[in-house]
Amino acid sequence: MVHKKNVSIGLDDESPLFFGCPLNNDRILKPENKLSDFNGESIKGAWKLVVKDDQAGEGGRLLGFDIEVCSNVVLSAPYVVNNIVLQIPPGDKPAIRTPFLLVQDDDNNADQLVYTVVTLPEFGVLSLNGNPLSVGSTFTQADINNVSLRYTHDGSSNPGDRFTFTVFDGQGGWIPITSFTFEVDESFPSNTKDVTKLYEVLIYPNPVTDQNVQVSVLNEKIMFNTYVVFDTKGRKVTSGVMVANNASIPVVGWNSGLYSIILYGNEGSISKTFIKQ
Repeated sequence: MVHKKNVSIGLDDESPLFFGCPLNNDRILKPENKLSDFNGESIKGAWKLVVKDDQAGEGGRLLGFDIEVCSNVVLSAPYVVNNIVLQIPPGDKPAIRTPFLLVQDDDNNADQLVYTVVTLPEFGVLSLNGNPLSVGSTFTQADINNVSLRYTHDGSSNPGDRFTFTVFDGQGGWIPITSFTFEVDESFPSNTKDVTKLYEVLIYPNPVTDQNVQVSVLNEKIMFNTYVVFDTKGRKVTSGVMVANNASIPVVGWNSGLYSIILYGNEGSISKTFIKQ
């Protein structure tokens, strides 16, 4: 006669129970070697179970085994930092920048935060690097950080438009369907213009160490009112007010790396970068 028996046990470094014979089902036992030795290792790959019977007498064979890896790690879900209505005149084609749309996650970087388009704008085209998006298309927070996402309005007199999206972080965290809104009116300034080439902007010293970084717009035909500084992950580092097209920004204590600064005025925006050493 063949006797079959299923054994179901758990393993935990903190268990007060040790292995014994016979094995009892549904017990949490302390392994001879610490499971914590596997911390940081991937669970993917080939797992091998070795069974030894050191006693003479009855024999048998292993028909199969399954492993379920459990964890009490709590992963952070992505969250919305900026979702600001973008005001544009009819026919404008602004880039959607981080001051208007920014999602962050404590466990993931900008490349890993993936937006999925749920509904498209009704009175314009949403595009990524010049290619129109459709329902189900994806883009990342890094695409927004790199000014690669753009909306082109059709020039109609409709007072508003919007698209909806979800965000996934690839580790089970997500943001439910969320709207991004455009307000359209003739009185709103264009967000399309990036007048860097027309109005000389100085950022010095660049690279900068622990002194203030100075920002100056030499051509006064356009006035800039505010500035926002972001790091390479699209996180807002600081913001402030321009005084007569000048700003002095303290960077003491900042991490070394590349930073982007956007200057905002009544007729457009200027994007520049500087390095903190």
